[in-house]
Amino acid sequence: EIYFDLKKKINQGWTISSSIDEKIVKQIEKEFYATEYGINNNRDFKLIPKAEIKSKIGRSPDMLDAICLGASLDMETIEKLSKINVPQQYNYPNRK
Repeated sequence: EIYFDLKKKINQGWTISSSIDEKIVKQIEKEFYATEYGINNNRDFKLIPKAEIKSKIGRSPDMLDAICLGASLDMETIEKLSKINVPQQYNYPNRK
């Protein structure tokens, strides 16, 4: 579902920042174009299995996954996450 949300945002003019290295943009494009979909018996859109995407591009589409997850967040969620106080360093108990 989040893949389709991203596709909708792209169709509405959402773009990847121009500050991202062109090599990274090309990798994301490769992942995006390798991700195909069809319609299942319930007439729902369904992505091809990730294993098939991996076989097409030779790796997991991790960058596209991350972008889809980020794009699926609404501004309220982003604001809440930005206010979380994450310690710079965490000492794990009983860890050597």
